[in-house]
Amino acid sequence: MSVYFHANFYLDRGRLSGILKSLIESPDLTDEQVAKPFGYKAPFTKRYKSWLKKCGLLENTRKFKLTEKGKEIYSKDPDLNKTSTIDYMYEFLVSSEENAEVWHFFHYTFLPNHIEFTNIELSEAISMKLMPHNPSHFAKNAPMIKVITRVLLDTYLSERAFKTLNIIGLKNKKYINLK
Repeated sequence: MSVYFHANFYLDRGRLSGILKSLIESPDLTDEQVAKPFGYKAPFTKRYKSWLKKCGLLENTRKFKLTEKGKEIYSKDPDLNKTSTIDYMYEFLVSSEENAEVWHFFHYTFLPNHIEFTNIELSEAISMKLMPHNPSHFAKNAPMIKVITRVLLDTYLSERAFKTLNIIGLKNKKYINLK
């Protein structure tokens, strides 16, 4: 199960590309050193490395190592802005429950059954999905559920993340399934 890999950090392609650039140019930098230009501490780098792994650009190892696809993407699109890059990252992210359980659930189970929804409806659905793992962490209105819901929605709606994929939109405080 991989649920809270992002903590409070939604996917931001600008930050991802900046971290990749730092690590490629200076692979021996500590997480603290990589985070400093962004105004953060080491947990920032750790969370964005997790995003890079979950989106298929980094190997899932302790050491920094690009995947073969990550090497190809970075050589052609170091800013991570091309549609093909964004598509790949998204498809890899939602590809399996083991990779990113909430993202997989949202894409394959929740969205197909909701033309529109509220933040509360999504939060409750995520809670029901995750509660069997740990009822105290994932209960309805638990702080972790609120963060997961916010990060998921921010990632879908941010221009710096997946908004260009037109998967969901926001209208009159309701989220609209654009697919």
